[in-house]
Amino acid sequence: PIRLSADFSTETLQARREWSDIFKALKDKNLQPRILYPARISFRYEGEIKSFPDKQKLREFVTKSPPLQEILKKALILEKRKKGERGHKPQTRETDG
Repeated sequence: PIRLSADFSTETLQARREWSDIFKALKDKNLQPRILYPARISFRYEGEIKSFPDKQKLREFVTKSPPLQEILKKALILEKRKKGERGHKPQTRETDG
């Protein structure tokens, strides 16, 4: 018997995990999303398979498609919030009394 298993680096696994909110939104609308190696997302939209290597390219495409904007709006907003949380340390202020 031959056994195949995926052996991804930590970076690849993290990159694939970062598509999770978008993947779920696409799956909920039955757009047949797939995560391609190493961490590209693809899905069927208007009869064609669309593929994106990163979220910036996806955002650029989504801006030209209002129906897709509506589907991914929540996932892309969540993504921006997550990035903001990772990129900035919370500031603490000392207050008097």
